[in-house]
Amino acid sequence: MPGISARDLDRLIEAFRKSGGSAIVRASHNGKRGNPVLLPRSLFSAVAHLEGDTGARYLVENAGIDVIDVEIGAGAWLDVDTREVLEEAGGVLQD
Repeated sequence: MPGISARDLDRLIEAFRKSGGSAIVRASHNGKRGNPVLLPRSLFSAVAHLEGDTGARYLVENAGIDVIDVEIGAGAWLDVDTREVLEEAGGVLQD
């Protein structure tokens, strides 16, 4: 997630701490969900049982836990996890 700064992470962590570590804290941009997402310990077991590349979106939306969205800008949407996305973002992968 190259668009995420240390300041963005600090803001997410601060929101998580203010919740007492019990809320889901999610980065957002223009009011739409993004990444990264901080999960409370109460969801660790459920996360451990996830399979494949489904992510934790279902857990976030159905856990019945408060979700705090923290606006961090467009970096919340840029997740570079494939060669194609890396190249679209202007990156170069050296083989």
